[in-house]
Amino acid sequence: MAKLILMANFCFSSLVWAQVAPIGLINSFTGQVTVTHQDATKAIASIGLKLMMGDKVQAGEDSTAKILMHDGNVFTLNEKSELILKEYQAPGSKSGNATLELKGDLHSEIKNKYNDEDASFRVVMPAAVAGIRGTEFFIEQEMENVKITTFEGVVEVGSSMTGRKIENPVRVEKGFQVVSQSGKFENSGMKKMSPEELGHLKNKAQKVYHHENHKISEKAKKKR
Repeated sequence: MAKLILMANFCFSSLVWAQVAPIGLINSFTGQVTVTHQDATKAIASIGLKLMMGDKVQAGEDSTAKILMHDGNVFTLNEKSELILKEYQAPGSKSGNATLELKGDLHSEIKNKYNDEDASFRVVMPAAVAGIRGTEFFIEQEMENVKITTFEGVVEVGSSMTGRKIENPVRVEKGFQVVSQSGKFENSGMKKMSPEELGHLKNKAQKVYHHENHKISEKAKKKR
């Protein structure tokens, strides 16, 4: 009986740990960045701040946040943007699915491979859904207009999804950019980017990478 109780306590403790174990952390940031937990409590960003499933990361004006996930994936949130870590399981785990909810701009470097069969990665936006398979890409949003640029790999994007299936997806190959037209994605909205355009856009997307420590912008200081 004592062994059964001990095993039950061990299983319960393991379950609780699995539920609260961090899935990532704030690697670097600039300006004003906050993290809202599922219980609605808020934390001011700090280097190494642990992130849990369901956390919402918000970057204010003139602010950016670089997020490092436990599996090596990296997300850089640009100013006036927010990201919710809705669901996050690495390929090979029980579900293998990951879902992010995004408002604003996001640069992503996905190290793992998602085959869309036993593992899928979705970025859900107010007017679009992107499917990721091991890719470096940049998402820009302004109202209902969505722009996606692929630096490496392939991104599939559509206006909606059923279950985890993206409806009528458009494939954005390496070196291409697609812009939504009247809320829809079509091949006519696809553009081949020049090396110069890709370089400029990548610098814009990765600007937070050059900050190893917390640095408040001069503009943010003046507002205090």
